[in-house]
Amino acid sequence: EIDEIVDKVVNSEELRMAIMDKMLAKYERNLEKAGAHAEGKAEGKAEGLVEGKIEGRQERDIEVARNLKNLSVPIETIMEATGLTREEIEKL
Repeated sequence: EIDEIVDKVVNSEELRMAIMDKMLAKYERNLEKAGAHAEGKAEGKAEGLVEGKIEGRQERDIEVARNLKNLSVPIETIMEATGLTREEIEKL
């Protein structure tokens, strides 16, 4: 009878430990997912900022080219100043 009680207690403790191990593993997986999500979010934000700066610079170059063209500045000079192609400048 005492052996049965001891076996039940031991088995109960083993079961409890197994459950705790599974819970811990699930918790760790969730932490990893959250970390990956935060990392991905930060990466996406950084990419968006870079793209925005590039677009802003392109728009600025086009505006500068348009203004220089209106001032009759030679296309070669505008190309050098803005990095735009002859075709891009001629379309303005």
